[in-house]
Amino acid sequence: MPKFEPEHYLPVESYTEVMEVFHAISGSLLFEFARQERDDRNVIIRNFIARTDMIVRAVFHLWDLQDYQD
Repeated sequence: MPKFEPEHYLPVESYTEVMEVFHAISGSLLFEFARQERDDRNVIIRNFIARTDMIVRAVFHLWDLQDYQD
């Protein structure tokens, strides 16, 4: 697996922007799932989307705190 040097990374603002777009898309998807009937499949998908969104936001929060080991 190739190693990337720091000059190959994008600026932090680019990653933050992607996270915000992902959060907006996740919110739209969750809203659409809330409008449909609740069967087991939709509940599992909805919970997976919500959990993924929260994990991504938590990673970025840890990154802002410079808590890299967690």
